[in-house]
Amino acid sequence: MSTLAELPEFMTPREAARVMRKTENSLAQDRYLTARGEPRGLPFIKVGRKILYARVDVLAYLAAGRTDPEDVEEVSAETRKLARALLDAAGKSRRGAGPP
Repeated sequence: MSTLAELPEFMTPREAARVMRKTENSLAQDRYLTARGEPRGLPFIKVGRKILYARVDVLAYLAAGRTDPEDVEEVSAETRKLARALLDAAGKSRRGAGPP
């Protein structure tokens, strides 16, 4: 997993933690709090006892937390373009998941 494009479509907690630079325990704590009615952290998918994180959700979460002041010139146009594409992709996947 050296580039964002190489991330698997669905990631285990270990893989997601590595991308997020968090611990697996931190992700588990977020899931626990979410289950108790305090939504926090990444959206996740539970299949039986297995927990998965969708690539689009991980990337959208990272892009949403990014600060991008317009007066900072060090932020490249390519990075802005990637962030917008990720947010657009996350929005499209969520819009198609349920009723309008």
